[in-house]
Amino acid sequence: SQQDCNVAKIGEDFVSNLYNILFSKSHTLAHSLSVPKLTKPMHLLIAEDYEMNRVLMDSLLQNFPNITYEFAIDGEEAVQMAMQKAYDLILMDVNMPKRSGVEATKILRQKGVNTPIVALTANVLEGDKERFLEAGMDDYLAKPIQQAQLQRVLEKFSVKENLNKENASSGTLDMEEILSKAQEGLGLDEGMIKHLLRKYLSSLQDALKKFQEALKANDLAKIADLAHKLKGSSGTLGFEKMMRLMQRVEKEAKEGKAADAKEITEMIKEHIEFLESEIKM
Repeated sequence: SQQDCNVAKIGEDFVSNLYNILFSKSHTLAHSLSVPKLTKPMHLLIAEDYEMNRVLMDSLLQNFPNITYEFAIDGEEAVQMAMQKAYDLILMDVNMPKRSGVEATKILRQKGVNTPIVALTANVLEGDKERFLEAGMDDYLAKPIQQAQLQRVLEKFSVKENLNKENASSGTLDMEEILSKAQEGLGLDEGMIKHLLRKYLSSLQDALKKFQEALKANDLAKIADLAHKLKGSSGTLGFEKMMRLMQRVEKEAKEGKAADAKEITEMIKEHIEFLESEIKM
């Protein structure tokens, strides 16, 4: 009803205004603290429709002199800018006009843009994290954004990007990074992680054969099932590029869309070759 819509609008305005007040306070506090500076340069795209939030983000990022950034004022513009120019990281507001942040992310992933995308949201409800991940987002920042959390995200993706650049011969795959992230995320020692990676390699070899059979038969149900299983193990062990591809393949197969056989097989073969060269069986 119109009354319900008005109530919802009031609620949204209240959350937005409260966020702005708290954001200002956290920003003031951040300036009074000693804030470590990132030493590696990054270029960001920040998709944010509310002008005050852009002003506050601009002010907050002054703490990081090696970071440059551009703003998009709605989801449609965010897609256009991300398609036209390379960024190290995209901060994507979830609720924007023309296209939501989730819709914009899905489009970018479908078009092959693999830039890390972090959701910005004032309301993190149950199931939201899964929804963001399903869309192809890599992380999220809850509003009001805290200095420490912003820095965590910047450092996380700054390290990842630079490792990729330094190891261009192996694409986006770097064993040192994978081991470090898996140990931190799973709480296991290096020996156990390598054991899991051997199991993952075996699963990839098996999945390649099954994918080739399912793709040849255009068995969408089987493709969706294979992608779902590989998505989970890839995400657990930190193979984010594979995880994002499998998310998309699973979703499209469930929607009745034909999968790109070449893209799938080449991605799996790339990971098999990488693991075979890095892990002693």
